[in-house]
Amino acid sequence: MSRIWTVALLILGGCAQVGGDYHRESLKQTPTAWSVTLPKGDLAGFWPGFGDPQMVALIERALADSHSLEEAAARVREARALAVIAGSNARPKVEANASVKSDRASDNGRFPLNGLSNPVTLYQAGFDAGWEWDLFGGLRREREAAQAEVDAAGFHHDALAVSLAAEVANTYFDLRAAQAQQQTLQRQMQVAREALGLVQTRVRAGLNPDIDALRAEDELARIESRLPTAEAGAGVAIRRLGILLGGGTPLAELSPIKPLPEAMPGVPETLPAALIDRRPDLAAAEAELRVAMARIGSAEAAKLPQVSLLGSLGLLSMHGGNLFTAGSSQWNLGPQISLPLLNGGALDAGVEAARARRDASAAHWRQLATEAIGEVESTALRLREADQRQIALAKGLVAQREIVELARVRYERGLTDLTLPLDAVRQLLAAETDEIDARARRLKETVALYKVLGGGWNLPPAMQSR
Repeated sequence: MSRIWTVALLILGGCAQVGGDYHRESLKQTPTAWSVTLPKGDLAGFWPGFGDPQMVALIERALADSHSLEEAAARVREARALAVIAGSNARPKVEANASVKSDRASDNGRFPLNGLSNPVTLYQAGFDAGWEWDLFGGLRREREAAQAEVDAAGFHHDALAVSLAAEVANTYFDLRAAQAQQQTLQRQMQVAREALGLVQTRVRAGLNPDIDALRAEDELARIESRLPTAEAGAGVAIRRLGILLGGGTPLAELSPIKPLPEAMPGVPETLPAALIDRRPDLAAAEAELRVAMARIGSAEAAKLPQVSLLGSLGLLSMHGGNLFTAGSSQWNLGPQISLPLLNGGALDAGVEAARARRDASAAHWRQLATEAIGEVESTALRLREADQRQIALAKGLVAQREIVELARVRYERGLTDLTLPLDAVRQLLAAETDEIDARARRLKETVALYKVLGGGWNLPPAMQSR
């Protein structure tokens, strides 16, 4: 009869598996192509594609030294360790034990000692072993959940690395844009000083009224008043980069003025469906869905019988000298089965809660995937607009510089008053400021498109150190 039960349990163990295996569901109405044409390029050369080695070096330093990434890497190590613990639950466990203890029974108890020594010293040593038979696959689901948590932690790390690299690049662009504004203002201040000298000469010669000199001084003061703002912007960006690199101190090597990068890298060419596999944040959300799916099996297994094989082998004696004799040996071995009967509905509720978490995780993943497709097209549109705006402003800047020169000539020849050249200088300063902002925005929109396309999927070595 015992053999029949054993065979039956083996059959059940081989066929019954709680929960269900994970299969990615298809997203509804996923487009097969982008409605906006994306720039083409090679992902492997994205950051070097800006032609600024200093920026690339800053990104690599941030990825190596960031406290946020250090924390995320620790989360990955924790998840891996927990996965080892989950895997160990399906393996036999053996423990060694030894003890020496004194025990005194009551002389007035129900069972008299009949002359035996009291208290008595017991010497014991041996091994205890146990193994839980994964009859319905509950432990297997726990291992699957633990491994999915390792994957999720890793993808969260990668997503953070992508965001960190993008933030370093954008802050670097802010720095160089602020420095470019400084240069523009300093150049305009020099022009304004020269204009003031010219006006003062003409006023002293009686060719212009005194108010022209005051207007020229006012224009110079207006330009000078904008310089501290540009300098503060550069200082803030330098300090922000120091924080992103994990140090928190200003980076002195960034103080020398350098231009904004002129080169523009390409971004990876991909299809909407492939985006789901490229973006680490989406991969993390899907891994969390796999965790929730596996937890359903664990909750279902808690409602079913649990079969364990328990055993112990050891020595027990009331005299230390006899402990290692044959008469002191003791052992036991046998199966143990347990089945929950009354629990107030807690186990059923646990299964329902696990299913609810699975449904919530699935909805979250679908929502993120849907939003990601929209983010790509929106960012591509903004990049196209930034390209067109920067080109138009660059053309307008050329024309505005010619206007300034023509206004200066007309003023020197006495064909116009000071209003025309002053207005031309103001418009030139505004045009130069707008053109610098447009170049910085174009660079940032390129980084934004790289980010929403999951640009960190093929990570450089510094991103992979987790």
